[in-house]
Amino acid sequence: MQYGGSFAPPLTEEKLAEYQSLISVLDTHSPIRHAMQSLMDCCVAWWSQPESTGDGRPHPSGQGVIINLDKPIAEALWDATPWDHELKAYGELFDKIDPRTEKPLRDAAHHLLWHGWELFHDREPMTADKL
Repeated sequence: MQYGGSFAPPLTEEKLAEYQSLISVLDTHSPIRHAMQSLMDCCVAWWSQPESTGDGRPHPSGQGVIINLDKPIAEALWDATPWDHELKAYGELFDKIDPRTEKPLRDAAHHLLWHGWELFHDREPMTADKL
């Protein structure tokens, strides 16, 4: 079995503003805009929560630690977190963004998706700073 993934950069106020700026210029009827905004809403909801307190367990890749969300945090994020079938569809949609001409948009979309997957699995997002 192979482990790993696309560990996104950590979220900051600046990074959230950057992502929101990229989303805001997309056509209002764009499925990419809808998907990214859904993930953005999820990330903003998580951002407003305290960090979970568990010690975690080693990631199978040998890098980083998996920390489960504290139960109250997971419950607070329930309505904002997309389902797995939505996340899969978002990934397929984001893969169609041309990395040669729209790299910042594609990167932002996949970074938001990474956070979405982590939160769907009730985990604190393992970002590049936690490796």
